[in-house]
Amino acid sequence: MTKIKDIDIALSETLEVHPDFIDTMPALLSRNASLVYPRNFTSNNMARTRVSRLDGKDFIEYIVKNAVLIYVAHEEMKKEGHADLKAIFSNFSSIDSAIEILVNPNINTILYYEQKPNELFYLAEAVANTRFNPKWYIKDGKPQRDVNGEGEKLRRKIDSYSETSAKKYLTKIDHDVEVVKPISKMNINYTAMNRCLREIRANTQVKYTRNEYALDGTLFATQDVGKKRKNQEDSVLILTHPDNEQFKILVVADGMGGGLSGEKASNYVVKEISKWFMNLPADAYYLDEDIEKYLTKEIIRISDDIYIRYSGQAGSTLVGAVVTEKRTIIANVGDSRAYTIQNGKLTLVTEDDSVVYEQMRYQKKDKTIEDADLDDLRFNPRNNIITKSMGEDSLRYVPIITIPNNSYDKLLLFSDGVTDLLSQEEIKIIANSTPRDEITRALVDRAMARGIKKGDIVVSAGKDNATAAMYGR
Repeated sequence: MTKIKDIDIALSETLEVHPDFIDTMPALLSRNASLVYPRNFTSNNMARTRVSRLDGKDFIEYIVKNAVLIYVAHEEMKKEGHADLKAIFSNFSSIDSAIEILVNPNINTILYYEQKPNELFYLAEAVANTRFNPKWYIKDGKPQRDVNGEGEKLRRKIDSYSETSAKKYLTKIDHDVEVVKPISKMNINYTAMNRCLREIRANTQVKYTRNEYALDGTLFATQDVGKKRKNQEDSVLILTHPDNEQFKILVVADGMGGGLSGEKASNYVVKEISKWFMNLPADAYYLDEDIEKYLTKEIIRISDDIYIRYSGQAGSTLVGAVVTEKRTIIANVGDSRAYTIQNGKLTLVTEDDSVVYEQMRYQKKDKTIEDADLDDLRFNPRNNIITKSMGEDSLRYVPIITIPNNSYDKLLLFSDGVTDLLSQEEIKIIANSTPRDEITRALVDRAMARGIKKGDIVVSAGKDNATAAMYGR
């Protein structure tokens, strides 16, 4: 995630809350090129956090790159037969000047504007009015509304600019930034590095009968389609934040709905969660209370989307964990589970949203759930009837459990294809006796290898898709 995107989101959020700020937008962006005032931005959706650690050079980069996009979009519109609109833009001459500076190999654009704050101010004003102001042009010295839609056409063109046309300018800006901030501009393709994320984005994860993933020596996941299923309806995500290697998320989603709907629903869950996480500012790592609030909001949004997409005929479970500086925030919808292990002790963190689990909890007078109780659930014929899922039309509450990071050594997430076959004792033994990078594989292999029986009730080996994900501290 680039700093440019952080600024863009922060500005959009701020203007949505305070549309009157458009008149002071240049000052908001950076009237003094050496200072940034996060307090000028709204706190909604972490907008203020996004810009809290940026400096004046980041804002100069943002302004100049936007000037390039405006210039290129305007030139492309002229080629398409639109009139030359420069005469009615506010300070468009500043944008032309920025292009002249950019094509001069002897001028570092960032340093130039840092040393000339007045020119930066006028350029920021031109960018702000062109990109954000509904009163987008000047006539008789007064701002006019975009009556004929030309401003909106230009904005759409800016958002879909020709990369070829803009490349030489943007490359020069990147070069100038490298000179003044060489360490901060490392360009890493995190999607390419993370095969799990790459396959989620390509919708191919659910196409394979077996998946194994590992990331940065702490995150691991294994999936198997099972012996009784033709389709893989489980999806899994392991991900480290691109700007903070300590900031992590892992998710398991078990799709339902028949045909291909289940796999589409679960894939949509992990894909959208991955986008949400990667778009978080790196500093969100220190704000676990905000993460809890916004994670809940995002899960409900995704659930609503699934309901609309599949007309209420498809859904998914979700169990996910976000690891912040001091705490791990765990969300659960359905009967996929999260466990922790510390000093060899296995603890179930989540509660199943299922008919049999809720009945068992109601019947337990002391409310204490024993391992034997959980083991017995596996043999109940109604074990897999869930009472809550992603994709239902009434999901408005998401259980969130927050635990200290020092309360566990390992965090394990499972779909019911694992927990329906393994006892609590087996999970504990395998997790404690297996090398860390082989734990998820060993747990899934066990679910595939041997069925279980109690009286006349048999649970067949590999009866369902099985997924295990783990974060090891």
